[in-house]
Amino acid sequence: MLEMTGIVNSWKCVHLAYIARNSSSVSTATLPADASWLVGLKQYPWLFDLAGKGPYRADDILANWDASRPNAPVAKLVEGFAVLAGQLDLSFGRAIPNAPATERLRTFGPSASWPDLQDLMQDALTEARGGPESLTLLRSVLNTTPLFALPDGRTTPDDLRRVPAW
Repeated sequence: MLEMTGIVNSWKCVHLAYIARNSSSVSTATLPADASWLVGLKQYPWLFDLAGKGPYRADDILANWDASRPNAPVAKLVEGFAVLAGQLDLSFGRAIPNAPATERLRTFGPSASWPDLQDLMQDALTEARGGPESLTLLRSVLNTTPLFALPDGRTTPDDLRRVPAW
């Protein structure tokens, strides 16, 4: 399957062949619907996790381990299959809720690029407007998590390249 991704991609839609009235040639059309085999992969459980538990539907399992959702099951996939699944619009983990934005900031912020850090910060700030508990958690993360990179050539006395907000 991974060796013939072009063919698999062409099979993902329903193709209709017909002979029009008063014609002797075959015409074809591609319908805007997924092929039944792809619908089956999206709707039915067929995936097993790394521990061999399952089967899971694609929506109920992650394709890769996510540090912000450590308890979510991760699919045991052949290398390259996640890329092929993405090309087929077969998505993993949609039914698994995202971790709270502040937890994502704590987990991914220390290694995030500036644009990604900005997105994480905006999500966490939006979430913090939800109540005093969220705001307290965000303050704690900003105080303790090294999110902000120092300029090139600069380090702290303990050789850190990133520092907390204050």
